[in-house]
Amino acid sequence: MTLLESSNSLNSPEKPGVYLETIAAPVILVLVTLVARMSLVPYWKNLPLSGDEIYYWDCARSVAKGHFINNFLHPPLWGFVLGIPAAISQDPFAGRVFTVMISSISVAIIYLLGSLIFGRKTGLIAAVIYSAYPNIVGFSHYLWPESLLSLLVLLAALLFFKWLGNEAKRALLYVAFLALGAGMLVKEFALIAFGAMLFTIMVLAVENKRQIIVRSSLMFLAPVLMYSIFASVAAKRPVLLADAFVFNSNEADEGKVVWERSTRENLKAFAGRALEIKKMPERFVGQLLNLWTPTSFPIFRLLKSMEGYRGVPHAWLIAYLSAAAYVLVVGMGIAGMCFARRDALFGFSAANLILLSSAGFMFMMCSRFRISFMYIFILYFAAALADFESIKARINRHRVMALAALLMLFAGIILLKRSSFGYWG
Repeated sequence: MTLLESSNSLNSPEKPGVYLETIAAPVILVLVTLVARMSLVPYWKNLPLSGDEIYYWDCARSVAKGHFINNFLHPPLWGFVLGIPAAISQDPFAGRVFTVMISSISVAIIYLLGSLIFGRKTGLIAAVIYSAYPNIVGFSHYLWPESLLSLLVLLAALLFFKWLGNEAKRALLYVAFLALGAGMLVKEFALIAFGAMLFTIMVLAVENKRQIIVRSSLMFLAPVLMYSIFASVAAKRPVLLADAFVFNSNEADEGKVVWERSTRENLKAFAGRALEIKKMPERFVGQLLNLWTPTSFPIFRLLKSMEGYRGVPHAWLIAYLSAAAYVLVVGMGIAGMCFARRDALFGFSAANLILLSSAGFMFMMCSRFRISFMYIFILYFAAALADFESIKARINRHRVMALAALLMLFAGIILLKRSSFGYWG
């Protein structure tokens, strides 16, 4: 099956009943996930704020008091959303519970997405893996924006594939791009999913393709442009969504001194780096390693008691099991993709992962940036488990060679980054 035949395949799985699939099962999955994650409260109730958690909680408390965020370091939406629990309590624990709730909703969406594309069995397996995946469980109670971005990216993907092959549901497509526009106001990496959606539309046989691309792009860009105009007026200087992605990228090459320079100086330095063609390969390799390293921020918190969890039994064992789970999910996800149908999901997924990895040419990459895209590996892992016979039927020399090359690359990254295990990731 080719990418162009995907519109017919998306509606192929038989549905056991609208009520069970779209209401009862998702609600049960969310509740079970929520209870499981809240059972870990004794270990993160008094977890100290670390890194950008401090920034976001300060923003949330400011919003709760009725004050607009007075700087433009990061996109604004997560600070505003986090203002809801901050209005209830000044204790960061309230924010952590709120983030757990948001993260738990994502489990229902990946179930619906997996059921739509592969069938209910795959959707259920994907939801179970997603709910138990250690890095996502860790970030589910952090005051970082990844949980909300993951929710919006998953929602956009679900709406996008509900539209694909059904022009009567065109409105869902535009809502999908609007959700990604909101995602840009949470974290800049929503741009990756936007690029993957546009790629998928461009390679498919879609009526009124140019009109769809223009309107979808406008839906995505509208929130960003409106906020950027407002921020530029308020700051009395050009602000394109936020400052951190430029500052952090410069910092990766030049050190902390970049924070002492003006925004204009940092933008000039950032633009200059973009033209340094000779340094791009070295920068890309380093950032690719950072992105796909087996370590992570939850592992860091497990192993560093001063900034992390306290009283967790067998923390070292859990840290290594978390890294093993990452290797398993990515490895099996790669295998699932190599032996998958060459349909719209495959093209969309490959575009997401290529664009995400390619961001290393310009930006300082961290392992947390992959969190909102881990659902791709989880979906293909689940599909391989649910329908192993189809996987076997598609085994051939070219697919095996592709799998071997990707697994060797992944193994190389793991070996090269083994000395950084236990650091921030």
